Amino acid sequence: MLPSLDEPLPARHLLPHRNRYFIGELDPCASVEFTRGCPWDCSFCSAWTFYGRSYRRMSPDAAGHELASIREPNVFLVDDVAFIKPEHGMAIADQIERRRIRKRYYLETRADVLLRHPKVFQRWHRLGLTYMFLGMEALDAEGLDLFHKRISPDENIRALELARRIGITVAVNLIADPDWDAERFRLVREWALSVPEIVHLTVITPYPGTEIWHTQSQRLTTLDYRLFDIQHAVTPTRLPLDEFYRELVATQAVLNRKHLGIRALAATARTAGSSTCTSSTAATAARPDPAPSAQPSTARWPPPRCRPPPRRGERTAMPAVPNTPAIAVSASPAGRRRDRRATRRTLEYLPKHTDPHPRIPERAG
Repeated sequence: MLPSLDEPLPARHLLPHRNRYFIGELDPCASVEFTRGCPWDCSFCSAWTFYGRSYRRMSPDAAGHELASIREPNVFLVDDVAFIKPEHGMAIADQIERRRIRKRYYLETRADVLLRHPKVFQRWHRLGLTYMFLGMEALDAEGLDLFHKRISPDENIRALELARRIGITVAVNLIADPDWDAERFRLVREWALSVPEIVHLTVITPYPGTEIWHTQSQRLTTLDYRLFDIQHAVTPTRLPLDEFYRELVATQAVLNRKHLGIRALAATARTAGSSTCTSSTAATAARPDPAPSAQPSTARWPPPRCRPPPRRGERTAMPAVPNTPAIAVSASPAGRRRDRRATRRTLEYLPKHTDPHPRIPERAG
């Protein structure tokens, strides 16, 4: 492993299409990494095994230099868990203020880190922190213990409340266990509709390098790696597999309508068709922007790109749940027909996988 994260810096100048990278409505968006490694040991994650439980930090001066060299107005902090060490986050904030860097930020962290160091996140919000991803993973203590989250449901809820008070738009992820029944899916749908946060649902997947790979790999129902996409069940399910998928798709449809409904599409159309750039853009249709006084000034910096209405044949990105691929919608009739064909091919594949779980041959050794 590199002894220091200060160098070498990413060769962003080698990317000919860097203005096409985005996450949600942060478009264009660059990525930067202030730390590597994670001291926790969640059973579904490989970060702590990949880095050998090490935790390394970029120096604040190097972090400020890299941020100042990024021309994109939006930055995704790709640290496994942001601001574990509050003094490190504060020192980078000092550099941002000293260099007068004005950007919008998105990051991932844990609920207990947010609760322990609220002042760090409050300060970063003043500097432009707009979105935050919290991996709640489960709503009950049993599920949290299963994933080795080392946190309580009450802490997760208090972290959401704190983020709302700060004014940060939060996305959370829940992990669907193949052992779920229809009642568990129903409870997740009810909870997701009761909170303003963006809620995403994935299926637990035993990737090599994770703890659950060692405990679940002998129970795999398929070796087709295309299904290891956190959207398919690759271990036996309590419900019949086709029923499990019906509940999963029904739940995801509810979550999509919550944040990709008519209001969200209308807001996107207004953003895409606007000929005048503004310093702040609606984060989601479900939640308004923070007060203008809390937004960083962009007077000294180039504003986000103005996007004209899509031309015939273009594909426009609709609002996406952070940390997931954006939904592309073609503007031309031919493009929409192509999208429908792709959707049909995807759905046609599903019944093949909903056949009884195939038997995996015994591996030698």
